[in-house]
Amino acid sequence: MSFRVKITLPDNLGTQLDSLAQTLGEPVSRVAGHFVRAGLADETPGREHAPRAVRPAPSTSGPAVWLEPFGNDRRAWRREAWAAVLALCARYPHQLARLEDGWWRQPARVELLCALAAWRDAIDHAGQDPREELAFHHQLDAIQQMLEQTPGVGADVFTPGAPPSDWLDS
Repeated sequence: MSFRVKITLPDNLGTQLDSLAQTLGEPVSRVAGHFVRAGLADETPGREHAPRAVRPAPSTSGPAVWLEPFGNDRRAWRREAWAAVLALCARYPHQLARLEDGWWRQPARVELLCALAAWRDAIDHAGQDPREELAFHHQLDAIQQMLEQTPGVGADVFTPGAPPSDWLDS
């Protein structure tokens, strides 16, 4: 059995949801449903829920959420990682304006961006100390400086869009 619901979003969030759905190649309703289910599955009572781009790592042993898994979950992880990086680029366009095209071909850059997305997600959902926010922005500024000083980055900056099929399927 399913429960159908209508949700009204502000224009800016509706536009972001539509863009994310197009990027993922999924219907808006399916992407919105994913976020609602993820929010309701969060066990933190009384908190306002927001969509998670990358889920926190479980407390049991296993790889960190920002590290690419091996095996069958790889394609799903890459789709989520791509969406998380797009969300970062949308939220911090100035700081990530010089992100190079082809960042996904560099494992270190993928891990850096996914770790940043996981950190942002953790602050958004469970942050209790303003020093976490300050540390995040300090690191974001450091990443911006690194990107601005990377040789060869210029006209070949990343343009957000759908993930390349060769990256998803490799």
